Amino acid sequence: MTRGIDHLVAGLARDPGPGLTPGSRELLDEITRLPAAVPAVRTPAAAPPTRLPTLVHAAQIPAIVPATRIRKRRMWALLPASFAVVLAWALTAPAQAALDIRREGDFFMVVVKNPHADPRVYSSELRSVGLPIRIVTEPVSPSRVGTFTTAPDPVPDATSSSTPTGDNSDLPWQGDPGPISGIEPLESCAAHQPCVLGVRILATATAQTVIRLGRPARPGEIYRSTARLDMPGELLHCVPFVNRTVSEVRSLVARKGIGTVKWVYRAGNRELNPPPASWFVHEGWPYSADTVLFYVGPTKTEAVDTC
Repeated sequence: MTRGIDHLVAGLARDPGPGLTPGSRELLDEITRLPAAVPAVRTPAAAPPTRLPTLVHAAQIPAIVPATRIRKRRMWALLPASFAVVLAWALTAPAQAALDIRREGDFFMVVVKNPHADPRVYSSELRSVGLPIRIVTEPVSPSRVGTFTTAPDPVPDATSSSTPTGDNSDLPWQGDPGPISGIEPLESCAAHQPCVLGVRILATATAQTVIRLGRPARPGEIYRSTARLDMPGELLHCVPFVNRTVSEVRSLVARKGIGTVKWVYRAGNRELNPPPASWFVHEGWPYSADTVLFYVGPTKTEAVDTC
């Protein structure tokens, strides 16, 4: 055995590129196959030291096979079996879900993890736990994030854009038919506070239902549900603008950094660009993240500011 290993060591040479030479690889395999050392037994007369002909040439090994590399190989061999279990779970785990659905007592807690997912993905995940529910997320103004409405399914598609107003017939989510039994808010969403998008659904729910859930709008998206512009959480919360002139309000929104203003004549329900500077502002509504809408008219209104 010694002559064979000596022959291998003599044939070793530095590899000009990365990795080990064939000779050094064979030597490494031979070294790692050596049995573990057995503790020496004390005897009255000290026995001659054990010859380790294989290691006599170890001075040549560091340049070819770093000791740390040998240790790493041995560490991999000692990895616990639990690591293999975790690795197997990670490799077989499903792709990240769009919803987080958990059973708590008589309810399913449904949290929307991806508010921009395809509604068909939501429906598929809800059906997997036996819920005949369809969730559709819609861009809404800040104070409406986390709110929702329910309606029997099927319902007409509500993805078409329209101008938000304060009139029940125009606002996309006004005229709500009322809550459907067994569907409740997940939590109360306060203005200026992070809000979890989700609902509590009775586990025994059987009615075909669509839930339209308000989510934060992306840049350029028109709000599908709004609160008044001076409500908590909105751009002009507690900023007076009702019965101010168009000229005054135009200066106000410029100071607030609002990019675009739409002026609509209430009587004719038509957009004016621009309206007379002396006209009065009657109402204000969020339109998108950087756009607001004001209803104006030639005379003052009986409406008052929220604050």
